[in-house]
Amino acid sequence: MTEQAQLSFTIAGETQDVVSQQKDRSAQIATALNEMAYSIQEVVKLSGSSASSANEAKVSAEGALSLIEQMVAAIERPSSTIENAMQDIKTLAQSSQDIGAVVAVFGNISEQTNLLALNATFIWNQRITR
Repeated sequence: MTEQAQLSFTIAGETQDVVSQQKDRSAQIATALNEMAYSIQEVVKLSGSSASSANEAKVSAEGALSLIEQMVAAIERPSSTIENAMQDIKTLAQSSQDIGAVVAVFGNISEQTNLLALNATFIWNQRITR
């Protein structure tokens, strides 16, 4: 029986060593799992910050886009006004040409009237002198 007791004692010792190693490994695994949990929490926190930052960037980009659209509209308004003014100037120029043509006709009529008046004066003077 001593041999069996010795064998049992040896097996018990080896079992205790295996259990101790298993306990150490379990502690290492628990530590690693705690570290992973902490890392995951940090990733979640950072991704939350990243999501928040991304959302802020999106809001900023939307604000910038709105501002650019307003600037484009503001640029297009004077352009439209300038085009309208140019059209008005062209119309005014055409009206000025038309008025110039009417003034030229009046000038011709005036010249003809003066010639007729001069001719009538000559004829009147001839009749008086005869």
